[in-house]
Amino acid sequence: HLQIKNSEEEQRTYKKIEDETKKKKKSVNFGIGNINIGQKFYINYLDVYKFNKAEGHVIQLDASYGNMSDRIRASVYGGYGFNDKKPKYEIMTDISLLKSRALRLSFDGYRLVKPIFRELEGLGKIENTIRTIVFKEDLFDYYYSGGFNIKLTGEILPQLKIYAVYNQEKNQSAIKTSDFSIFTPHKPYPDNIPIYECFSSSLGGGVIIDPNEYKQIDWGDGTKSKVKMTMYPELKFDYLNSGSYIGSNFENRKYSLYIEGYNNFNSFINIRYKIGGEYFSGDVPYQYLGYFTVPTISNSVTELFYTMNYREYAGDRLYRINFENDF
Repeated sequence: HLQIKNSEEEQRTYKKIEDETKKKKKSVNFGIGNINIGQKFYINYLDVYKFNKAEGHVIQLDASYGNMSDRIRASVYGGYGFNDKKPKYEIMTDISLLKSRALRLSFDGYRLVKPIFRELEGLGKIENTIRTIVFKEDLFDYYYSGGFNIKLTGEILPQLKIYAVYNQEKNQSAIKTSDFSIFTPHKPYPDNIPIYECFSSSLGGGVIIDPNEYKQIDWGDGTKSKVKMTMYPELKFDYLNSGSYIGSNFENRKYSLYIEGYNNFNSFINIRYKIGGEYFSGDVPYQYLGYFTVPTISNSVTELFYTMNYREYAGDRLYRINFENDF
């Protein structure tokens, strides 16, 4: 075979790319909310402090390793509440068992304070701290939860994914430990409501059918991105079973079925939708009931119901139709 030599200009370009890649691997950069050490290690600096009525003042730190295209990803969180005097932690890993990432194993071990009927993400955490210490409006009630979750996910076809999951956790009620506020220290917070204290152990699985076509972008630095090329709806089905045969304090089953997706018609009409519901049978502890997500100031999550208040509707049967448009 005839070997074609690179021109001097091409050689200089390749050398420049190689030098920049090596530089990125050793660099330290401040991103939006993160300190980026190299290309794969990140430390969150916006979430070092938080406050709520159950834990009081909390100092915390979370860090992560790996990008979406890496075979191994991990994150770790540690925090301490100075009023409830309890340490909290979470360790998460995601390992691709095959080079194609068609089979993944994930683990999540934790001891945390969780809001009832809400998962706080991103700006929602910062927002609740500000509203609490400034306006004395803690948005949520809380409980202690400690346990682990193991999940095995397989991609049978590009359009078909299945998963199996096992989790167990111990839940305990939290109490109000502080009435701190910058402007109204004399005004008390409402008491934190109790939960059904229990030990939960569950087995389950699910199916995701996604008929959309994707293209993969290789950025040349070891990271890759998937871009959705079509806009067909996805079908998601989940099943979870808790019972005494695996050590749980109660017996129930949860079924979940949703059709969801989005369509971009033009720059003004971008509709996201979610249609479906959840059905529980058996004894369902209060903190595990189905619920609707209500908005807060930052609205850091999607699929919100704007006419409902926090904890206004929760139950063992949930049916929903969501349509949102992002202008």
